[in-house]
Amino acid sequence: AASEALHVARHGDARERLWENVAHLRDGLGSMGFEVRGDSQILPVVVGDRTDAMALAEGIREHDVVAPAIRPPTVPVGTSRIRVVPMATHDRNDIVDCLEAFRAAGEEVGLL
Repeated sequence: AASEALHVARHGDARERLWENVAHLRDGLGSMGFEVRGDSQILPVVVGDRTDAMALAEGIREHDVVAPAIRPPTVPVGTSRIRVVPMATHDRNDIVDCLEAFRAAGEEVGLL
């Protein structure tokens, strides 16, 4: 089983799908006006105000997407963010749903 897992990790297309999902999310969030930081598969979407970040996270959750708010003291004051972590197992519709949740919640909270 371990040997097969290593083979899949080395030769499967999961990494490619992961980075496609990351790029699609990063581009989509950025085109909405969100500030997306980082260069890994973890996408911190900087909101700034902790209250806005909490409201955005709750709004996203109401649209069936889980993306937690990260706020002080975990991050510096004024840099509260939403942590988005796409996976290779997400399909294109999942990414579109996530973007739609961000758009709707962002509008509801008054960030867009």
